[in-house]
Amino acid sequence: MLKRFFSDQSGLSAVEFALIAPLLILFFFSTVEIDSALTVDRRVSLAAGTVADLVAQDDEITTSELSAIYTAAAAIMAPFDPNDDIELIITSVRLDSNQPKVVWSRAHNATAHTTGQTVNVPNTLLSGTETVIMAEVALDYDAPMAQVINQTLRMTDTFYLRPRRGTSVCLTSGGTTVC
Repeated sequence: MLKRFFSDQSGLSAVEFALIAPLLILFFFSTVEIDSALTVDRRVSLAAGTVADLVAQDDEITTSELSAIYTAAAAIMAPFDPNDDIELIITSVRLDSNQPKVVWSRAHNATAHTTGQTVNVPNTLLSGTETVIMAEVALDYDAPMAQVINQTLRMTDTFYLRPRRGTSVCLTSGGTTVC
């Protein structure tokens, strides 16, 4: 009787499937969540580059234009940021006593750098009186299914661009222009 039980092959496929099904389901959720996280990371990088590019294209930018740029960044992040939680900091940086210092800075859902604050900028980007536009973007990402990635991931990127129409981009805010 025992010999017949072990030699019976019926139902073997069902048992094998029952053993590997949890692994297949785990692989599926892993693939979906990792792909989604990578997509959000690419979107954060794209938003940083786009924000820096839009600011660097102008020689003078207003606070209302910056608001439109924030809206563009939110559109890039859709549908991964439905609550507009993206943090943006746009900063103009110039060398002052061989130190990269903030000329002006504005932020959306974050704290802007203070004027005169020393910031980290790659050494080869600044020289003389030229400025560089620094766009910092951050987003806290929560996986939609949270089966594999069950913690908040902080996605960040910083993008640097030189102004295209001159040596600096001036900010006009409340009737005052800062270059």
